Amino acid sequence: MLLKQNPAIKEIRLIDTDNSLMSPVCDMRHIDTSTTIRHFRKNSILDGLRNTDIVALMDETDFMMGNKGPFMQFVNSSNYVKSVAECMINVCPKALVAVFTHPVTATLPLVSEIYKYSGDWDPNRIFGSAALESMRISAMTATLLDLNPSFISVPIAGGIDSLTVVPLLSRARPFNSFTEENECLLIHQLRSADMKLFETETKGPTLSSGMAAAKFISTLINGMKKQSISITSAYVRSDVLPSCQYMTSEIQFGPNGVQQNFGLPKVSPTEISMIGQAAPVINKIVKSAIKFLHTGKIK
Repeated sequence: MLLKQNPAIKEIRLIDTDNSLMSPVCDMRHIDTSTTIRHFRKNSILDGLRNTDIVALMDETDFMMGNKGPFMQFVNSSNYVKSVAECMINVCPKALVAVFTHPVTATLPLVSEIYKYSGDWDPNRIFGSAALESMRISAMTATLLDLNPSFISVPIAGGIDSLTVVPLLSRARPFNSFTEENECLLIHQLRSADMKLFETETKGPTLSSGMAAAKFISTLINGMKKQSISITSAYVRSDVLPSCQYMTSEIQFGPNGVQQNFGLPKVSPTEISMIGQAAPVINKIVKSAIKFLHTGKIK
């Protein structure tokens, strides 16, 4: 619904993986904007993907973390991600691919490796969304400081899961002077956000995830149109850290995907330590994704 309000989007195609979208699609068609909505069932996925400019790879069902870490999440999502990625290579290999499927720390490398072995790999066209993490930490920081969250920006580093995400509070804009107590509080709030939602017996971050996805896709579109507002944090294939093939950084998008990777800026000692702790965990998760592709096994 949020993307249907974007006049830059001509058509949105929704592929219904669990036969739950027909009613909302019919409802959205009554919204008086120029963007058209098309519905495809799972068995028509190739038709839905054909000739697309951007593919947003979402969770197969509503995401609920519960007490599952990234490895167990990947067990649940790996087969789905692999099958969809193979369909994408078949009919839209040059589309920009935005990966939202949990855990992004694993699913983005899986998609990237599938493209690599197909011969259609361009790492600048495949990226994992850090939009939910960025949005959350901005909202949490604004609440703590009693500021308007729309004016706060906090870059993300590390991976995109509760074990490896690192908010770069020392690079927050416009305010980046936090006490150690407040810094620890915000980091804990971000990393425990999904668990807190689970404890309230909700269905997971459905609303905030939708808003974050719409923001990320709109940023991609801005980049495709060469507009200046096209910078956001994303998890990408990277040489920012020699020891880590994948890392989250601030990225500027352009017509062909990643236009500039701003890398890792000067950060605080605490953040350096957190990134150092996250890197081997990211590597372990990435190795599990690659192992699954070649053997069908995760561990």
